[in-house]
Amino acid sequence: MLKENKVEVFIPEQVCCGVPAEASGDEETMLHLAAENVKNFTKLQVDSIITGLSKLRGGAPRVWGKIRD
Repeated sequence: MLKENKVEVFIPEQVCCGVPAEASGDEETMLHLAAENVKNFTKLQVDSIITGLSKLRGGAPRVWGKIRD
């Protein structure tokens, strides 16, 4: 579907989103993982991030937001 609509697909370097670590109470690991992903994703010049994982879709922005606060 993405190719049919001429959407360029790029899979960047990434680690776990940090949501599972947060859910288990391991905030230190969650912050480390989130910081790595924020570092990797902010280097990119993209319009959107698309994921098929509902936990990532809902959790990553919330978890990654803790890095910026």
